[in-house]
Amino acid sequence: MVALTFVAGAPVAVILATGAHESVSDRDEVTRTLNAVEQGDAGRVGELEQLVAANLLRRPTDPYVMLVGAIAADKAGKNPLPWIARAIECEPIAGRPHLLLAQVLARRGARSQAFLGIRMAVQREYGLTERGALLAVALSQEPDELMRAVPEGRMGASMLLALGRLVKEPDTRAKLLDAGIARDPRFPAVRYRRVEDLLRGLEGQTKECENTRVRCQRRATVLLDELESIEPVESRLMVARARLMIATNNAAGAETYLAEKCARLSAPLECRRWQIVAADKAQAEKLPSQGVAAFLQAACVNSRDCAAAANWLATVHMRRREFVAATDMYERAASELNSPSAWVKVAEAAEKAGLDTSAARARAKAEARGTSPD
Repeated sequence: MVALTFVAGAPVAVILATGAHESVSDRDEVTRTLNAVEQGDAGRVGELEQLVAANLLRRPTDPYVMLVGAIAADKAGKNPLPWIARAIECEPIAGRPHLLLAQVLARRGARSQAFLGIRMAVQREYGLTERGALLAVALSQEPDELMRAVPEGRMGASMLLALGRLVKEPDTRAKLLDAGIARDPRFPAVRYRRVEDLLRGLEGQTKECENTRVRCQRRATVLLDELESIEPVESRLMVARARLMIATNNAAGAETYLAEKCARLSAPLECRRWQIVAADKAQAEKLPSQGVAAFLQAACVNSRDCAAAANWLATVHMRRREFVAATDMYERAASELNSPSAWVKVAEAAEKAGLDTSAARARAKAEARGTSPD
């Protein structure tokens, strides 16, 4: 069951404190005491109740204090529902009271009412979408039940995306994401999430497309065409199209496509990486020099990222038995990191390439930096 004191993994004190009300010193004291109670200091529950009572004397319609009162009541073994009801009455447009109510109802086994509470919370406050989704999937993994937590119309698309990310069962994920796509035709995030699932299936990372490859390919193509009408110059769109080509045995076409498309991007790092992957998958005689240069240029904004990119390229070259090129890339990485292990990699690749002088020099650098290469 879902514990009252946490809303979708976040302490209630943190969630409540992010409301629209201005912070004041006495409320800060309430929040500090609430945090202590949340962290297991049961001896301060009575103090928290007293602070709530004192604050309500000064501000009898403050919904924040009423929500803290609900938590304090629950900790003390009392009924929190009257406190939550009063908070909703004082601020009916707020979502947090509804989410807390949903937790209480969930704990008491009132699942249908809990789903309704989640929906009302998310409908009132968009920022509660992720927390509401976490609570919903903790209650059920059934799509029909989860749909009860989804607001009507386009507003529900974000909730369906959040649910789709959390649910593990492929058919349920597909139903939720497809419902999100239908809710908002211009919302790209839910389409990309569905495309990613289809691509993973086609790439063999999941079993979703194991017996339906043609249908998955067609569905992914339709979604990508729709995305192109929404954001035609987008790196993730280009990469997704290339991955679809690779997954359907057209790696050479993917490399040609990306060679043209990546050049249009101001931030082409991932696009260029997949151009190199496509060339490798197509068993090209050589990796595309322009693509490799552009990839390194995009990656080398700092030493760490530059070294990571060079190391990745080196592993590609090593797998292709291009040992001279691998040595060059490992040396590029080592020049950025200047660590013993980086120079060891240079030495090992150079030895495979027959570059004995380079290998000896790299081993000397590794030893000079304090670690034996052996």
